[in-house]
Amino acid sequence: MSFSIIHRLVPAANMSKFLLCLTCFIFSNSLLAANTPNSTCNKWLGEAIKKQQSVITNKRYIKSLHLLSTSCKAIPDPLRTAAGKAGQAGSKSERRNYLMQSLNAFFPSECLSVKPGQPAARLPAVCLGEEQHDGPSAAILPNIDAAAYLYGQAVKMSFSRTNMDQDLARRFMQNYFLGAGLLYEAEEKN
Repeated sequence: MSFSIIHRLVPAANMSKFLLCLTCFIFSNSLLAANTPNSTCNKWLGEAIKKQQSVITNKRYIKSLHLLSTSCKAIPDPLRTAAGKAGQAGSKSERRNYLMQSLNAFFPSECLSVKPGQPAARLPAVCLGEEQHDGPSAAILPNIDAAAYLYGQAVKMSFSRTNMDQDLARRFMQNYFLGAGLLYEAEEKN
């Protein structure tokens, strides 16, 4: 709508009030947009990636769990709670069990009845989908435990269900999976 049309519709005496109201409307909508869950999650993701990358690569998995425990609402409460407990766990077995217990809403029972510490490559095909043959995750399957892999997939699903910045989500998950794989290798050697 051009200004001349507005000028014809709004009497001159009310024009300043109209423009003030229009400015308030536009400004309030931009404020609302700045506080939407997606912008909050994008901000959280950007900061979380910086924090992941501030630690050496083999520490990024545990750092990711700590970060996920305080994540935005895109991550469901059971996953955030499990991340907090797993990040503080005293043993790898305890950490893996916390993660597996949070996955009921994401995977069928045959995925959750596996040993949490087994390599993800041994998971039933229904748990892996297209990842079992192709895709960037296929190479990591023998080098990551089932609990870390399934939990990571649940987080990925949660990110993808929103319209947040998927490039940021992908970078966060790459750090998560890389760190989980390196930790699994180190723990299995001991």
